[in-house]
Amino acid sequence: MPSLKSFSLLLASALLAGAAPPLNGRSETGSLKAASWPTFQQCEGRETVIAKAANDAQILGKATKDYVASLKGPTPRYTTWFGNFTLARHATALNIYSTIHTNDYLGYTYICDCDLPGLPEDVVAYVYPYQHGMVHLCPEFFRRNTTGKNTQAGSILHEATHFSDNGATEDWVSGTDNSLKLAIDDPDKAINNAANYKYFAENVPFLN
Repeated sequence: MPSLKSFSLLLASALLAGAAPPLNGRSETGSLKAASWPTFQQCEGRETVIAKAANDAQILGKATKDYVASLKGPTPRYTTWFGNFTLARHATALNIYSTIHTNDYLGYTYICDCDLPGLPEDVVAYVYPYQHGMVHLCPEFFRRNTTGKNTQAGSILHEATHFSDNGATEDWVSGTDNSLKLAIDDPDKAINNAANYKYFAENVPFLN
């Protein structure tokens, strides 16, 4: 896989040009190798937005994995989103962040259909746990922030934790307040709740 630095250069060019990086192995100048590029279905005109979010999710995931790996005990950030620190729950969080970090979000398939029957209008995205790497994006995804809290990148990371071979997290609760309360009331569920993984990764407001 190309380095994120190389991809960032290609993605910046693609965003300016409004098109994906060339897929023939070289850039137009021949000086850069083409990066991986997602597969899209029904996403016409939104490809570069999704690809940037995928790249941002890759960077966010690595930073979060490295942080969790460095922990030797409770920190404000950890206890805020995952509750009371135990070695077992820390191991679960580290395993999930480490596993999703092995995923190439730029190799995922993004489907802009959001046609699941009975789906609430405020749903951002959804996946089927056994369809690894296939993410259905809803209109709300494109209204998400690109930085800070409730980001597009955070949403991709959230969905990645749902895949069966990534941790099979649940949606026990959603939203900031509910996720904070879950960490206090039921840490065992918080460590298996996708929203808590997203908020922990985004880390807004910043906590050590």
